[in-house]
Amino acid sequence: MSEQTPCVFISYSHDGEAHRSRVLELAQRLRKDGVPTLLDRFVPNQSPPEGWPRWMLDGLDKATHVLCVCTETYYRRFRGHEVPSVGKGVDWEGAIITNELYDARSVSQKFIPILFDRRDEQFIPEPLRGQTFYILNSESIYDSLYNAILDQGGIEPHPVGVLRRKQRPTAAPSTFDHESADTRAAALAGPSITSGHTTQIATTQLSRHASRVLFGRDAELELLDAAWADSKTHIQTLIAWGGAGKTSLVFHWVQTRFATQNWPGVVRYFDWSFYSQGTGESRQTSADLFINKALEFFGDPEPTAGSGTERGERLAGLVRQQRTLLVLDGIEPLQYPPGDPQAGRLKDPGLETLLKALAFSNPGLLLVTSRESLTDIESFATAAEKKLDRLPVAAGVQLLRHLHVYSAEG
Repeated sequence: MSEQTPCVFISYSHDGEAHRSRVLELAQRLRKDGVPTLLDRFVPNQSPPEGWPRWMLDGLDKATHVLCVCTETYYRRFRGHEVPSVGKGVDWEGAIITNELYDARSVSQKFIPILFDRRDEQFIPEPLRGQTFYILNSESIYDSLYNAILDQGGIEPHPVGVLRRKQRPTAAPSTFDHESADTRAAALAGPSITSGHTTQIATTQLSRHASRVLFGRDAELELLDAAWADSKTHIQTLIAWGGAGKTSLVFHWVQTRFATQNWPGVVRYFDWSFYSQGTGESRQTSADLFINKALEFFGDPEPTAGSGTERGERLAGLVRQQRTLLVLDGIEPLQYPPGDPQAGRLKDPGLETLLKALAFSNPGLLLVTSRESLTDIESFATAAEKKLDRLPVAAGVQLLRHLHVYSAEG
């Protein structure tokens, strides 16, 4: 844990008196809790003798952490898209922050995005989207931010003990009466190395609901190939009515492109099926079991600790550590149904947090299937949606023949 004395600088835009009051209250709370905090409203007479540009530059240099209060206005000014002569302070700070992250090769925990409203997640400036952000709507979230500033978050790891080594069992070598030419050639060729990494694979749930054969989905398979190869696609959703073959498509893609090819490019794989949670009015509205199991798989020491939102944030952080293929199949039980004013939105805050966090940053791919479009992430350019069409007639005939379904004429 770092013993450096913290100092916080708050970078924000003037979005009305109510917003300015919330920023002031946050600064006062941090100072009350022992954290020196720099805010423009603390400057006597609202005019520093050295001038505002140098005051901001000195404050950013002095601060151990910079809280960037993200709103639509802040984003516009941070990016330099504001009209001339308006919002020059945030424009100046945005340029300094961007340059500092550039010099640090984006390896810095100094700049922390802060939100007062969940709807402002989309306005986190691009250079900051890889950082953990905090939606300050509860005491527990403030505590998490406070711990991050003091570098005292997380769990203290247990000291590494002594390895419990034992003698490996032995077995007698096999003997052969003769050796074929093919066997000798294979031995001379040496071992086959198909991958430079060890892939961590979870037991699949897709096989319970998928057909072992696939007809007429070549274009969709190519679309999934492209989504996996495209670093700008963080989430790919497949939307179709029940029985259209979403699960079979995903299962076939995972098996043929990865499982039988020694998982090229995949460091970790995890899938989950929500079909066991019911449909219609009997739908369950919690992703707790999925999140707990996923946190356990990805190495979280306390997978059940914290609120759903906190666990969703931790899971997103773990998923982003290595290139991961994460599949969530049949997510509609956790969405508001058609006809509801919130149709398509996720009911579970932890799952919503996970999807939005991965939409911001994800070196791998999250593949989601559902009967309903995911309205929570439709505004993200990194989230692609594909509505599955009906099977072509020829493919449908092949499928029916495979299922031994024939017409009355035979």
